[in-house]
Amino acid sequence: MGEWQKDFTGKPSRGSGTAGGARWDHGALARTGREVDVPDGDEEMKFCIVTHNVLRMQGLPEFALVEGGPPDVIETLARLYLALKPQILCLQEVQFAEDAQRLAELLGMGFRFEPGGVYLKYGGAVFVDLKSPFIYKPISRLRKGNFERVCQLVEVRLDNCPVTICNLHLPSGVRHPEDGGENARMREIAEVISFTPDIIVGDMNAEPGSSVYRKLQKAGYVDAAVEAGMENIPTCGRMRIDYIWIHSRACLKLEGYEVVSQAGTIGGDVVRSLSDHLPVSAVLSIGGSKG
Repeated sequence: MGEWQKDFTGKPSRGSGTAGGARWDHGALARTGREVDVPDGDEEMKFCIVTHNVLRMQGLPEFALVEGGPPDVIETLARLYLALKPQILCLQEVQFAEDAQRLAELLGMGFRFEPGGVYLKYGGAVFVDLKSPFIYKPISRLRKGNFERVCQLVEVRLDNCPVTICNLHLPSGVRHPEDGGENARMREIAEVISFTPDIIVGDMNAEPGSSVYRKLQKAGYVDAAVEAGMENIPTCGRMRIDYIWIHSRACLKLEGYEVVSQAGTIGGDVVRSLSDHLPVSAVLSIGGSKG
């Protein structure tokens, strides 16, 4: 794989920065989050991964009705994620690289943005804790053309263990009236499985029991929500279409799972007005070796 290094393409600054005309105090903002547990000695390393479809970072119409006047969407997202304290954050429907960079500055994380494959506005971004070296694994231009929206691959070194993560947004039925996008989703998920990532996260636009869901199960992936006994909690309206999938052969163990309805100082009404999707969070521990 070559020498490990931090991938800082589009690296945010560590100190206070200026974005959108406002002066941000990263230290003050960070204090709204929870403390990170750092393993000592032989204790297993645990890390948090969060996935969220952020609706182009524009918020739902009701976001503008929040008491006290319309808050800044990106700043509010930053406060939400700082409360969750992920080491890895995977976002879908990130339309502009500038939005991803501003969020990275507020979070103090390295990041990679990628526009959508066929439809550029359906981009995505992966953010990684600055303490964790990561390598971006760009998909070839030929294979990238197989994805309508976003598919990103990153390899993060956690506790000296490389973990490959796919940030994915599968097509909906919007441009596929003939079959609701089923054929496109199946084609794309087969392509993703061929990359053999340890973790696949994102908006699959497919519910449990669907062809996409069964395809992932057959390929050896475990639905974190089912593993945690929380498979009945929806992530988008009344549907559960946002997932964290863990390959059964990965050196990973699920320690916690949550569909996030509130976090820190960010109340439920605000979280639900940020997007039509709720964030999904999982805590994983690293141990053993890949079989």
